Amino acid sequence: MKLKLSMFVWTCMLPLYTKMLAVQTSCLSSNINEKLADSVLTHPCAGQAILVKSHGVIDGTEEGIQDHIACNDCSAWSAVPAMAKLYMIPDVTNYFEDSRQICQKCGGDVAVFNVSDVVGEMTAITNAIAWNSVDIIWIGIKRKSGLNRDQFQWLDGRDFLLTDISWDPGQPNDLNGNQDCLTSYRSFSWRIHDHSCKEYFHVLCQRDPD
Repeated sequence: MKLKLSMFVWTCMLPLYTKMLAVQTSCLSSNINEKLADSVLTHPCAGQAILVKSHGVIDGTEEGIQDHIACNDCSAWSAVPAMAKLYMIPDVTNYFEDSRQICQKCGGDVAVFNVSDVVGEMTAITNAIAWNSVDIIWIGIKRKSGLNRDQFQWLDGRDFLLTDISWDPGQPNDLNGNQDCLTSYRSFSWRIHDHSCKEYFHVLCQRDPD
């Protein structure tokens, strides 16, 4: 008798429970959609050109790394005397590839140069756009993939040689065997160093004028 009663209760209550669960799920989905809509409307970047996913470090610890949204204004391009390109240094620091996405979303890419004198180019550009507070900047050179760790190239495919005068003494040192991206250092007269691509630096963006 108890078994029959249990089966009767289960048979009668199951459709009701299923319907209640569907209503609850629908309400939850509706609340999430409303919150997403509100977050878009109230986001501090509203009205600016792009939203950028950025990797922030809390208290300087690896455990404190979290993703957050950073603003970037794509109207901040500047002309540099005697150069045919426009340049921009976004406000946010980021991994190399994330930094490159910022440049690309604003219509450009990480800066490459047609001369071997990176030091001279960087000095002229950073003086022109008055970014005196930035010390380390990603530039558009990466280590080539493959077994030979001594080969580098610009993002446009041209080779960048170990004999180039723009390297800082002792560079590249490929510390820990994973320093595949390159920066230019103000503290070292804009000479070039290799770094892990997952470090947090500003980036020099470059694009053609309209």
